[in-house]
Amino acid sequence: MSEDKRTARRSDMRVTISIGKIAADKKDIDYIEVDVINISETGVGFLAKDKLDMDAFYDSVVKIENGDRIKAIIRIVRVRERENGIFEYGAQLLGLSYADKLKIGIFQMVND
Repeated sequence: MSEDKRTARRSDMRVTISIGKIAADKKDIDYIEVDVINISETGVGFLAKDKLDMDAFYDSVVKIENGDRIKAIIRIVRVRERENGIFEYGAQLLGLSYADKLKIGIFQMVND
């Protein structure tokens, strides 16, 4: 079993994330929707049908069920292919403002 390197408590929350790969040669980013497993102030776990690149950076928009939107960059740090062809990812949330971290923290408190 691999070591858990998370630095913040993850919570099961009803959120959706749209992500798109950041590329220097593209002006527009193509976004995909993913199914979130859990989220914290520093990371997110999610499922996707699409194969994403390990250690790649993606632009993301996190939509919390209360309507708040949080823009962040994510970096894929873990990937595992499940038996059904779905990929399970772990990603770091980078560049969150203090206010956005607070939104996630408050939402965790309310929903836990």
